[in-house]
Amino acid sequence: MKLKNQDQASEAIQNREAFLASALWAIDGRSNTYGMLNPEEIEQYEAVRDSIDFVVMSYKTPIAWHSSAGWYMVKQKFSVTTSRHQGIVRRALNSKGLVEVSR
Repeated sequence: MKLKNQDQASEAIQNREAFLASALWAIDGRSNTYGMLNPEEIEQYEAVRDSIDFVVMSYKTPIAWHSSAGWYMVKQKFSVTTSRHQGIVRRALNSKGLVEVSR
């Protein structure tokens, strides 16, 4: 996993490359934890679980993932730091015209 700063994380997200940028990080494949996800977000995760190929995490919570259905960003609100991480993901996807999945 490549060490990145949070500015570099945006490009890594766009390219779906695993990285570590302090409490913001991403992995290839699925996460082994739901962290602080609420039941509705867990349901969204489980709906595409078998086709997830990339997950962006804030601390131990998945905040966005890519699957065969496209990108999904968690709508749930968390801490100030995690909200900042969600903003990084949102900007990364929007700047490249990557479409967020809505369900």
